[in-house]
Amino acid sequence: SPLLDGLWFAATGRVPVPSVTKAKSPLKRQQIPLNSALLRVVKASKDYAEAVGFLVDLGADLHREDELILLEACRNGHVRTVDLLLKRGAVM
Repeated sequence: SPLLDGLWFAATGRVPVPSVTKAKSPLKRQQIPLNSALLRVVKASKDYAEAVGFLVDLGADLHREDELILLEACRNGHVRTVDLLLKRGAVM
């Protein structure tokens, strides 16, 4: 899943291999920055506030794309993620 692929990359710095994930990995065997993984998690249909916090703790830069990240979290109704982002210093 995109969420698991993003978290695997964020935690290990490595792109998931096909034996670990489905053959049609959304990462397409290329590295993605933490900010891209963060945006993917925020765009998910579920509120993954813990994953967002984890990515921010790993170094995802809230101030680079904070408006877009907050906007997506609000648009998708992710109340816990919005609360977490605001507490971490994201501004609208």
